[in-house]
Amino acid sequence: MKNLRTDPMRDLTPVTTMFSTPFYLVVNNSIPVKTVQELIDYAKARPGKLTYASLGRGGTHHLTGEMFRQRAGIDILHVPYKGSAPAMNDLLGGQVDMMFEGGASTFPYVQSGRLRALASTGPKRTHAMPDLPALTEFFPGLVMSAWIALVGPRGLPQDVIDTLTGAVQAMLKLPSTEEKFGPLGVETMPGTQADFLKLIQSEIPVLTKLVQDAGVEPQ
Repeated sequence: MKNLRTDPMRDLTPVTTMFSTPFYLVVNNSIPVKTVQELIDYAKARPGKLTYASLGRGGTHHLTGEMFRQRAGIDILHVPYKGSAPAMNDLLGGQVDMMFEGGASTFPYVQSGRLRALASTGPKRTHAMPDLPALTEFFPGLVMSAWIALVGPRGLPQDVIDTLTGAVQAMLKLPSTEEKFGPLGVETMPGTQADFLKLIQSEIPVLTKLVQDAGVEPQ
């Protein structure tokens, strides 16, 4: 955004992390590949021909695809959509070839055989699909996960932060939490306020460089 009125580092107080979910690299069945390396070889033989969908230019899905494009050294075309539903519809219909998307959206189609999953983007293989390789196995450091966390307004008192953190951590330890979110590929992400702040600070320069390398202009 060109004229963002809020500075997240200045105007928000990190409280605690809650959940994280990697993206899954899924391809339309018309693409005759079953592994990441086969996809890379297929793309290199067809420079500029393969397409990948995202939920919008400059979003995490786009940047994941851009990171993969750079590290794999392939020429693939980004096709931005306004949301997951239209992107997934076109992926299923073969209008686009591949996509990085969360487990909740992709699992049903992978399980039914309508899409083929090649890899996940977390720091390791997921509990939901343990036989599926993580992209970092091919490209060390290629990790991109969407995380869900709790923030408050600037100046949130420390006692409130501690109370909220305690409640969230207790919820994350409940067996019912894992039972509810695990099958969707969503994993618990317990952490302190310091852990959360470190996460934000570490991701800003990485994502900033990706945006610049991808030529994304603020809108």
